[in-house]
Amino acid sequence: MSQGGFTLPLAPPETLGRRFQYTLFSLDPSLVEVDPLRGEAYFKDPSDYVSLVEMALEALEPIKVDPVKGCKPKTVGPIDCCSLHSGPRLYTAGVKDSALLEKAGFTSCMATTRKGQARVSWNHAAVSYAEKVVEKGGPLGGSTGDLPWLAKATLFSKIRGAGGGFEPPRRRGRAGQAPGYTRDTLGSILLGGALSLVYVWNLKGASREIFLVPDFVNRNYHDLRSLVVGSDWRRGVMNYAARIASELPVSFEVAVAVALATELARKYGTAWELSDISAVESLEKAASLVTVAPQQRPMVVSVIPLSIVIYMAYHSSTLYALSDVVSSVIRPKSRVSEALQGVRDVVGGCINSMYLQAAYRGWSDHLSGCIRSLITAADQAENKGMGELAKSLRGLAERLTMDYARLVKGAARL
Repeated sequence: MSQGGFTLPLAPPETLGRRFQYTLFSLDPSLVEVDPLRGEAYFKDPSDYVSLVEMALEALEPIKVDPVKGCKPKTVGPIDCCSLHSGPRLYTAGVKDSALLEKAGFTSCMATTRKGQARVSWNHAAVSYAEKVVEKGGPLGGSTGDLPWLAKATLFSKIRGAGGGFEPPRRRGRAGQAPGYTRDTLGSILLGGALSLVYVWNLKGASREIFLVPDFVNRNYHDLRSLVVGSDWRRGVMNYAARIASELPVSFEVAVAVALATELARKYGTAWELSDISAVESLEKAASLVTVAPQQRPMVVSVIPLSIVIYMAYHSSTLYALSDVVSSVIRPKSRVSEALQGVRDVVGGCINSMYLQAAYRGWSDHLSGCIRSLITAADQAENKGMGELAKSLRGLAERLTMDYARLVKGAARL
């Protein structure tokens, strides 16, 4: 290692903080060498770290909201601090997260309350850190006493190896002191956490934060995140999945599979018409979705893998037809649900059937009942003067009938 290199201490391996750092490094894995056992990331030149931080600022640009009145204008690279989403929640148990970020000096880009007061937030502190790194032309150095509560949330308590379970090693400081983390450890976690947060879901009065995190540094992660976030995360894949899971009798995991399949269809077309499916298959393995419930302290409530099983089974036009039906049924202030009793159950049931049929292909019969229910619902919609909805329901039934025949035929050839 050259004298000009830079070593970045990593968060403990079982924590979200480590995954957040992997998210940051995955923007360009060629710039960093990660030693997970030693808990270190090495950059051959400090300028490589600066380049990574600048990439993070570019990737954060879509994470925006409508600016609050009274916000003092401030821009950092492509980021408008007044329009930047505040990001993951900061916690107040023990040493306040906000106090930790203020002490680190990450306050040049500030969030604004509805009353026009400046306040510290996760994403704004991440951008403030990035600004310091870019201005200095390298890492900041210096120590930090602790990490934010979210960074210390664990995905599992033990790591399993060939010899059974064992407690993962932890970085240690001097006796009586916190582990030896630097301001760059903290800053890299903040940037990675800001990038990883792909949706904030208010479910029945409770908030859920959804993070897209890799298990290791993955060169396919950036493409996957770009697909999920899009140009405006408020209207992207996770928004569609959350609407399905909130309004229809569909699990979040299945809803994500449908939403991801639809976006993949828009970008790549129908799966079996591609000359090379490897690019899509690599995205499926690039990350998992971690759901955190912000309580007194953050609690990881689920970790689910991504699945492209629905994308692989259905024609792109089927997924578009499903999207049209879902939008019609769950549209705010729509009279569809009142006029057609049970239509949400029909659509939700069909989504579940599509997932099961995709998983078991021609060796099961999940779609036939769904198709019959869609035709019945279309007849009812027609009788009640809902011609457009009836057309959408019949269109989906026709598309599913063709896909069902193809799936069964494919299984019969095996």
